[in-house]
Amino acid sequence: MKHLLLSLLLLLMIGAVISCSSNSDRKIPIETKVDSTSSKLLLVEEQEEHSFDQFNAYDSLFQELEKVNKVDWLWLKAIMIKESHGEAGFISSAGAVGLMQLMPRKGSYIDDNFRNYQSARKQRRKKDGLRYYQGKSETFWVNNYRRSLDSLQQNLNQFELYQIDKRFEPKWNITDASRQFSSDFYFFRSRKHGLYKSRILAFAAYNAGRYAVMTNKNLASTDHIPINRQTESYVANVERILKELKDANGLLNERNYWILKL
Repeated sequence: MKHLLLSLLLLLMIGAVISCSSNSDRKIPIETKVDSTSSKLLLVEEQEEHSFDQFNAYDSLFQELEKVNKVDWLWLKAIMIKESHGEAGFISSAGAVGLMQLMPRKGSYIDDNFRNYQSARKQRRKKDGLRYYQGKSETFWVNNYRRSLDSLQQNLNQFELYQIDKRFEPKWNITDASRQFSSDFYFFRSRKHGLYKSRILAFAAYNAGRYAVMTNKNLASTDHIPINRQTESYVANVERILKELKDANGLLNERNYWILKL
């Protein structure tokens, strides 16, 4: 009898260990899959399913502007995908706004925070690597400016918002970006660069500014992509996006949506 009880107890202990082990084996992969894979993939798939129209909605406008500004409309669409992922209300950490991520210009909302940010950028860097104005860093001023833009977007209706800052209006944003890009492209063409190099330099200028690309106005051979990771990566990624768009007749779809991650 004693041996029988011991055998039963041993079997129960083995069963409990196997049950724990099998539950552990099941739960960990399932939890891992749900947290780090399944839920994110579902969110991405849902977003991508609804975002294709969003990305392709402005194709007719890009094509109209191609006739006006004489630059391939896919170049501009590639910039839009890289800059904002098609979010008309997107505000960057630097205060750029809209589909084409335009920095403040005529027709934009500008407050003292942005003016102080500009003043800070003209100062020499301190030992901590930052530039200051009125005792505050450039990061402080631009973050305040961004909060001002966020507040406008949250508290104004669409009509009021467009009146205060035209960059939020999609058509205006794309039109002004097309004019800017075309100006840079034909500027570099006038400096005797070929079609491909002029496009590359114009992409770089869109990211870093024309005068970061043209380092010597009297010597076109010195025109180059600024040697920094941000602009170099930007140009390479816009070119990759452009290639995918060309292969898909200009459309963003389920086969090339991966370019949204560039």
